[in-house]
Amino acid sequence: MGNAKGTVLIGPAKYLRTRKEESRKILPEELHHYLEERVSPASWYPESDAIALIRALMQLMPGQEDEVLEGFGVVTARELGNGVYSHLVKDGASAGSTFALWASMHDTGELTVDFEDTHKMVFRLVGYDHTSREMCAIIGSYLQETIRMGGRNASMEDIACTLSGEPACSWRATW
Repeated sequence: MGNAKGTVLIGPAKYLRTRKEESRKILPEELHHYLEERVSPASWYPESDAIALIRALMQLMPGQEDEVLEGFGVVTARELGNGVYSHLVKDGASAGSTFALWASMHDTGELTVDFEDTHKMVFRLVGYDHTSREMCAIIGSYLQETIRMGGRNASMEDIACTLSGEPACSWRATW
C-alpha cells in the first residue's frame, strides 16, 4: 500500500490535537500516536493513515463535508505555495511543478496534465492506491488553488473518477 510524506499528515494531526479527547474517540487506537508524536514532514507514513486522519478531522470540523474537503485542499496549496515548495507553485501549476509536488508527497500514482487549449488543461491521476471521495475533493481543490495562485482565475470540473470505474481520476481546469 502507498505512503504519503508527513507534510500531508501534519495539518490533520495538528487539528486533531487541538481536540485530543474527542479525537481519541473517533480515531482507531492504532492511530492515537499521531495525537502525541511529532509528524516529520520529510518522513513517509502510510497513506491510509492520512486518509483516516482526514476523515476524523471532517467529523470534528464545522460545515458541510464538501466545503471542509475543498478548504483543506486550498489550505494545503497555500501552505506549500508559501513555504518550502514556493519555487514549484509560483508559476500556477505548470506541468513540471505539479508532477514534482505529487511525486514528492505520494509514492503511488502518476499525475499528468494535457493542455486542451490556452485556457484549459486536464489533470489525470493514474495508479493512485488510495482513491477516495475525500482525496478526490482535496486534490481537485488543491489543483485549482495552485492555478489561482499563479494568477489564473480557474474553475475546476471533475470529469472522471476511478471510484466510478474509470481508469483515472481527472479534473478539467478552465480560466
